[in-house]
Amino acid sequence: MARTRTQGEDFTFVNPVVKYLLFLFNMLFWSISMVMVAIGLYARVMKHAEAAMACLAVDPAILLIVVGALMFLITFCGCIGSLRENICLLQTFSICLTLIFLLQLVAGVLG
Repeated sequence: MARTRTQGEDFTFVNPVVKYLLFLFNMLFWSISMVMVAIGLYARVMKHAEAAMACLAVDPAILLIVVGALMFLITFCGCIGSLRENICLLQTFSICLTLIFLLQLVAGVLG
């Protein structure tokens, strides 16, 4: 006798193509963020200690490390959220991207 499907079996809200494309792009940016952190750490270690402590706020190495770490966390939420279809992580990812977009918009308007 043929087996009939119930509504609960193999039901998902996300199209598999969209799910794996989101995962693929997040994995790409996750890898880029790890490279950014590595380059920032390398630049920070290679600098002289006296010159590096003079102006720590505008140090490009520190900026690379901070941006890379934030990007790492945000794309990690996107990767795991899309792969597991975890609504909480996907909402966190979406909110972070929205905040970043709004901050860039404000920075562009203010000049």
